[in-house]
Amino acid sequence: MENLPNPENNQEKIEKKKVLDALKEKGFEHPETQKLVFEWRRQQEVLVDSENTSKASIVFCIEMIDLYIAMNDIEEAWVCVNEARNLVEMDASLTDREQMELNLRVSEKSNLLKAIDRISNN
Repeated sequence: MENLPNPENNQEKIEKKKVLDALKEKGFEHPETQKLVFEWRRQQEVLVDSENTSKASIVFCIEMIDLYIAMNDIEEAWVCVNEARNLVEMDASLTDREQMELNLRVSEKSNLLKAIDRISNN
């Protein structure tokens, strides 16, 4: 998914880094941060819908994991890991390389979440 301006209403594309920075600095409870998160997500969903591929959906799930971690919503991050993993397994249109690359990204997020779980449980 490319970082393009939103043609719907000439709204500028919100970068994921900007959202993550706002979450880190102000937390999700801050109204500006919530608005930023929701608008970023809406823009990403528009991109996923326009691409209309399961690969775009998988990448979106993987991207959402970072936001859920930043919001300290580890349960939802795990939901995205499992959803992405299932989508990769079910998508026969992915090349072997794409499948391997996506599985690697999902595994990296899964390992990160396992580490967070271990730290949280100590």
